[in-house]
Amino acid sequence: MHGMDRDQVYLVMGEPMCKKAIQHKGKPVEVWLYPPGGTFPCVTAEFRVHFEDGVVADWQTVKVESEGG
Repeated sequence: MHGMDRDQVYLVMGEPMCKKAIQHKGKPVEVWLYPPGGTFPCVTAEFRVHFEDGVVADWQTVKVESEGG
């Protein structure tokens, strides 16, 4: 996935649940968040794609605690 542009990620992964700008590893990046997302998808998304200068620089899978406890 490294080096893919936004259009390529969109074609492979589809529409993200949420997009946001953050600091990641000391650099400004755009993050696309993918399901599952629960009640608060911009916080609880489990798969995150980080773009720098329009291309994928990093991605991560985050284990999110279930909402039911």
